[in-house]
Amino acid sequence: MANKTFEELKATGALPSPPGVGMEILRITQSENCSVDELAKCIQSDPSLTGRLLQVANSALAGGTRPCATIKEATMRLGLRSVRSIALGFSLVSAHRNGVCEAFDYGVFWSQSLARAVAAHVMSARFKIGVPAEVFVAALVSDLGSLALATVHPRDFAEILSSPESVTANGRAVLEQQRFGIDHREVTAAMLTEWRLPDGFSTAAQAVALAAPPLQEGKRGPGVSALVWISARFAAAFILPDDKPLDVELVQGALAAFPDWNKDDLPFLWNEMVEAWRKWGNMLEIVTTAVPPYNGGPPTKARQRSPFFAERPVGKPAPAAPAPATKSPAPATAAATAKPTAAHAPAAKPVATPAPATKPGSPPAVPAAAPTAVPAAAKPPAATPGAPPTTAAPAPALASGGTVTASRARILLVDDDTGSLKLLGTLLQRAGHHVTMMSDGKEALKAAMQLIPHIVIADRNMPGMDGVALCKSLRAFEAGRRVYLLLLTSDENEDRIVEAFDAGCDDYVVKPFKPKLLLARVRAGMRVVRLQERVDSDKATMQKQVAELGILARRLTQAAVTDVLTELPNRRFAMEALREGWEKSAKEDGAFSAIMVDIDKFKRVNDTYGHDIGDLVLKETSKVLSTATEPPATVCRLGGEEFVVVMPGVDAERAIAFAEKLRAAIEAHPIRGGSFDGHVTASLGVATRGAGIPDFEALLKLADEGLYVAKEHGRNQVRCVQLEGRPVEPLAPAPASA
Repeated sequence: MANKTFEELKATGALPSPPGVGMEILRITQSENCSVDELAKCIQSDPSLTGRLLQVANSALAGGTRPCATIKEATMRLGLRSVRSIALGFSLVSAHRNGVCEAFDYGVFWSQSLARAVAAHVMSARFKIGVPAEVFVAALVSDLGSLALATVHPRDFAEILSSPESVTANGRAVLEQQRFGIDHREVTAAMLTEWRLPDGFSTAAQAVALAAPPLQEGKRGPGVSALVWISARFAAAFILPDDKPLDVELVQGALAAFPDWNKDDLPFLWNEMVEAWRKWGNMLEIVTTAVPPYNGGPPTKARQRSPFFAERPVGKPAPAAPAPATKSPAPATAAATAKPTAAHAPAAKPVATPAPATKPGSPPAVPAAAPTAVPAAAKPPAATPGAPPTTAAPAPALASGGTVTASRARILLVDDDTGSLKLLGTLLQRAGHHVTMMSDGKEALKAAMQLIPHIVIADRNMPGMDGVALCKSLRAFEAGRRVYLLLLTSDENEDRIVEAFDAGCDDYVVKPFKPKLLLARVRAGMRVVRLQERVDSDKATMQKQVAELGILARRLTQAAVTDVLTELPNRRFAMEALREGWEKSAKEDGAFSAIMVDIDKFKRVNDTYGHDIGDLVLKETSKVLSTATEPPATVCRLGGEEFVVVMPGVDAERAIAFAEKLRAAIEAHPIRGGSFDGHVTASLGVATRGAGIPDFEALLKLADEGLYVAKEHGRNQVRCVQLEGRPVEPLAPAPASA
């Protein structure tokens, strides 16, 4: 019960997840008998993923000397786990570049996620902590819960992002809890656990929003969580260097915990991260912004607002992505107009040819009528590889009756024969369709991933990637499986036609084609597309209903473990959190502590001022405790005026210091209501897991004993009975009204 689930989010089917190849990689690598050959075969089914992995393996980041030519070689160089993590991260980025949540800037989200991942990767290699490739992915997905909520609950999440309370991560989490019964950090942790990624990924994701760096991960000192925490500060400074500069004092203090760190190295570390961010941005086709060089200077307090929190009313269009300072292509939403990198320069750029508007009263410029058949033997010379295709002259979108057709389709036309390409393009444009023409199969695949056409018409026989190979590649990812694919072939051999259907082809037309027959098959394809759109619409409605029911179910579940008065988790939740934390710490031999808190002389408050003032004191004290306590620690109300703070991964010394912080905060907090105007104090008892403590119930009893010792010695102090001879010296209590 301490760990929340997100069943309704999974049930919608809309959660961000790796596309087909990514999920298959997860399935393969979760098997104990996973082989390099099996993984390589799976990755090679996605040409884009294959190219990027080879680029990583052959880059300076991989530390290789001899270039890798195959995925198997890349896997041997990077390691099976690293390839798995990189492939997962790359496939996630490719599949979720945009969405429908108006207040969520998807381009900036991925740009900041990439900056965070690159910064963590650089520090991992420098400080030799973790596997750099895995640390990269851990940082990349550390805010995946935000993307999930934007995907599953776009309208509600947009309202949250536009709220003034969402300027901080903790403030936004409170609004998410109120609306969904779960926040983005908990969703991130649940998703990473669902994918069976290392526990460190989830721990690092939950630590990003902490005010102070998590420099003590058990007994090992700073680890992956600290790297991800620091990388998040660098990433924010990269995205908004003017509005949210680097908090130098805070970051230098965190970096000082790592061995061999010299504070004068910060400018070099900054520049290394910026250069790596630019390179990775080129590779993943993510926009990277212009980042000024770091020249030192006095520490500046960072602005708390995250760059993907929109500062505009809900319903307004999203702002444009940051202007790139490098030649990184734009995200998928503008990928068709972005300038590709040299490594991905297309052999034939896609050319969209929408129908132009004509002047009123003037006849449309209709090209010459197409012949009834295109002789296969009369092909003009094939288009020169690398040259842009010749496009048909623009034609008005007219149907047979002279009106604009109601079933306008986005069609991707692929043929290496320039003459056939122009003729077919003109025919389709005249029928009222929006046509993009290409002469190269590989570049057509890349364009299809960006444009998501309704129909792809491809020639069976093309150099490089032919129509059948293009069909197989399209069917490898989710959006490609929805495309209606029509194959043009001059070969009516039965076996070859069956092969095309087995590859995923929906229909075929024999060359020389007859225009009326081709257009009829395009119309049939559009009927299938429209039916699929209706199914998707019905599915979206069902997903919304499931999501709303899931929120209601979680609220009911949460109500069962929430104290009505203070809105803190109740005793039932506390006992489950103690049990889970105890079992995990015992399994990992890690630290685990609990703090009992009791308001001093609370009965006198009730007797003197009435129960309404007593309730006010409880609520105000709860606010102090919850504000000061950050995840993964949890504060719960046990009953009456007693509270418990569950602290996974915290030893006795740190627990006592935190308890003293709580004590001072409660004492300093003013409470005003009715005839009461003053302060209350609290006594606290601390206990930590150690030898001779059999279970979490015994731990809680020890904390309770420390609480009673504090009461007996004058109240308003912290005591730990386990530290014989080392009690925390109580401070002189301030006069209280109660």
